[in-house]
Amino acid sequence: MLPFSTLLSHSLLYGTLLSALMSALILGTLAWRPMIWVGDAPPEVRAAAGPMSAADRRAKRLAGGVMLVILVAVFGAALAGLARQSGGALTFADAATSIFLIYMTFNVVDLVLIDWVLLVRLRPRFMLLPGAEHVADYGGYAYHFRAFLKGTLGGVALSVIVALMAVLIW
Repeated sequence: MLPFSTLLSHSLLYGTLLSALMSALILGTLAWRPMIWVGDAPPEVRAAAGPMSAADRRAKRLAGGVMLVILVAVFGAALAGLARQSGGALTFADAATSIFLIYMTFNVVDLVLIDWVLLVRLRPRFMLLPGAEHVADYGGYAYHFRAFLKGTLGGVALSVIVALMAVLIW
């Protein structure tokens, strides 16, 4: 098992990379086709914005595919680096802890920067869904914090699954 300080610094490096790539993808898709995010919006915003078009559904699948590629690439590179640092033997605990820290780095960036600062506080026009620009509250801080908590639980499950796969591979 690696020292926690090594695991932490390694994971924060890859968490920063994941945060940069995912934030760019999220903000880029919001500028390009904001309606692909309607499912993540609070109920009053979803009601005002209406349903996704067929083109939006195709764009959402494309963005989801790009997200999956980013996750696999970053997690794979991080775990390969961990295996090198540990002399080739990757433990479940190291892999799960690292994946969780990487994911949570992004989860915190998403909550604080994208949701709270940009969407709730600054509300740039490109982040507002067409038809729902007039909605006064895009969920507020509590709505996004609850989504963060759900993401944290998802991160635990993701960490366990990825760590199990990694231990089987290495």
